[in-house]
This record gives sequence, structure tokens and C-alpha cells, in this order.
Amino acid sequence: MLGRATLESAESSRETSLRIYALAEVVGGLNQTIVEDILPAWIQKAESDQKHAELAFKQAGNSLEWTKRAVIASAVISLLATWWQISVSQDIDHENSLSQKTTENLLRE
Repeated sequence: MLGRATLESAESSRETSLRIYALAEVVGGLNQTIVEDILPAWIQKAESDQKHAELAFKQAGNSLEWTKRAVIASAVISLLATWWQISVSQDIDHENSLSQKTTENLLRE
């Protein structure tokens, strides 16, 4: 009985060793796939995404700069147009005042 138990234990140990070896091969293959395929592709994707993000950031900065310039130009043009309208209104008011005074003088005479 002791010999039979020893044989069964040896057979069980051999099967366990074979299964551990098979598991080690699977884990080793998985590790190799991760190191050779997945990590390089992931790093390349991250670098590409970073370059695209930097480009988008630069474009957004340029757009913001143009928007700032457009707002400043719009404000300057608005101020100049307002100044011109006030100047024209004052000239018209002055001419109307002169015309009214002339009319009043004629009516008095």
C-alpha cells in the first residue's frame, strides 16, 4: 500500500509539474505579447496623441490671438466711427443753428 501511495503521489507530482510548466508557458507568452506588441503600440499611440494635443493647443492659441486682435480692431473702429458721427452731428447742428439764426433775422426784418 505504501508503494502504491508513493507511485500515486509521484504521478500526481508529475501531473502538477506538467500543469505548472504549461501555465508558465502561457504566462510567459502573455508577458512576451505585452512587452513586444501591446506596450510599444500603446507608447506610440500616447506619443501621437501628445503631438496632436500640442498641435491643437498651438492652433487654439493662434485662434485666440486672432480673436483678440479682431476685438481690439473692432473696438478701435467703433470708437472712430462714434467720433466721426459726433463730429458730423456737431457740424450739422452748427449749420442748423446758423440757418435758424438767419431765418430768425429775416423774420425779424
